[in-house]
Amino acid sequence: MVQICIIHPDIKAKGGAEFVFTNVLQALTEEHSLTVITERDVDADFFRDYYGITLNDFEVIQIKGGLKLFTEIFRRRITSDRIPDFNMFKKALFDRYASNRGQDFDLRFSTYNEYVLAPPSILYIHHPNYYPGTFPDSPERDGFKRRLYDDFSRWVAGFDFDELADSRLLANSEWTAERFADHYGHRPEVLYPPVDTTGLDGLPWDDREDGFVAITRISPDKRVLDGIEILDELRERGHDLHLHVVGSITHEKYYEEVQAIAAERPYVTVEGELPREELTDLVGCHKYGLHTKPAEHFGIAVAELVAGGTVPFVPEEGGQREIVSVDDLSWKSTAEAVDAIEAVVTDPYRQADLRARLPDVEERFGCDRFRDAIRDIVAEELERTGEQ
Repeated sequence: MVQICIIHPDIKAKGGAEFVFTNVLQALTEEHSLTVITERDVDADFFRDYYGITLNDFEVIQIKGGLKLFTEIFRRRITSDRIPDFNMFKKALFDRYASNRGQDFDLRFSTYNEYVLAPPSILYIHHPNYYPGTFPDSPERDGFKRRLYDDFSRWVAGFDFDELADSRLLANSEWTAERFADHYGHRPEVLYPPVDTTGLDGLPWDDREDGFVAITRISPDKRVLDGIEILDELRERGHDLHLHVVGSITHEKYYEEVQAIAAERPYVTVEGELPREELTDLVGCHKYGLHTKPAEHFGIAVAELVAGGTVPFVPEEGGQREIVSVDDLSWKSTAEAVDAIEAVVTDPYRQADLRARLPDVEERFGCDRFRDAIRDIVAEELERTGEQ
């Protein structure tokens, strides 16, 4: 049986990358022997309750406490020197460790961005970690200290831009693939991430509430406050609309700010993280979705809103436009968003037309499609390198 290692630093982050990770596991577990290399602790209850899989499906190599202590020491020194984020250096240490351990396997598969891995290897790119310029939503890379930090992190990781071509590169959207190619020189092939459409049937349109659901992490980069601003303006114009914000809390200070502002508005409810059944019920009884993060790499939450029968409004820039390609539903500013939404909520004929123009999410982005593609890609790489 072929030995495959799957590399993913934080398997408990509960984001789109982690949903890719678990679907890769489920795609490969029956035909191959799998080992996960991660920095997080692993417990059976978490995987059963959140992912619906058992630990019998794979082995685990966990990064040890000594490396965690080492990163904490460097974090204190580096961040005190006006380096605003520590993620690249932390990942660099993990990447060096994972790349070395990965040598023991027949195939290496990163479900979290770029590594230098010996072939056969597959890299799934959500957003580049070692990008030398400014990706649209990455920290500014200008300044001597910033460049020194970036160079040092890449050296720690053993990262080499030219060696990326030795791996099979996959990206979560055309938007991500184009930007990756512009600056790395290698264009990944696009494999849209899996979207779970289970339970997202919803009520008939006329039985739904005139309100919005936003599925999002509650953190500054998701711009939840922009969504509240949009609702404020719509209500100022006389539209009786409301908003539910659903998602995990990953930035406590920002969450407190959002919660305080929402508390002053009876038409805004911060739900936090909901069980899957409650989330699908909430989406299925509302007419509209709202996504406020610009330059989204793909946007699984947007696809879930479409699958649940809502009409979602999204920023113009980003991979989410590959899900919602209808111009009437995109915007460049909150002022444009208000105008676009008003034009739709006041026109039942336009609502019906827009709903008909949205994609079939299960067919285009569903989990079965993704798992079938992963099995085919792994088989191709093993055959190409003679490892099968």
